[in-house]
Amino acid sequence: MSLINFQSSTELKNKKQFEREARQSILDKAKEDYERKERREKEAHERGETTWMLPSVEDKINPKKKKKKKHGKDKKRKKEKKEKKEKKKRKRSRSSSSSSSSSLHL
Repeated sequence: MSLINFQSSTELKNKKQFEREARQSILDKAKEDYERKERREKEAHERGETTWMLPSVEDKINPKKKKKKKHGKDKKRKKEKKEKKEKKKRKRSRSSSSSSSSSLHL
């Protein structure tokens, strides 16, 4: 004969409730740990402990922050320099081509 393992509904409910409470306590503990860690990081950031370099040194190492502000000016300057170089090249090519053509006609 097969044995039937009988459990009352109240026993099952109690087991399930115990498991729910255990899971909930684990989740609550993890949430508290996370919030505590975030609070500590926020306080450290407010005290300035996250920046360990002088601002001038940090600017030299990470000039990207400054470039964002001057981005339009930098592009304009680069464009102007490029145009000047192109003008010089055209002048040189014209003068060299004219001098070479004049020497061929002689």
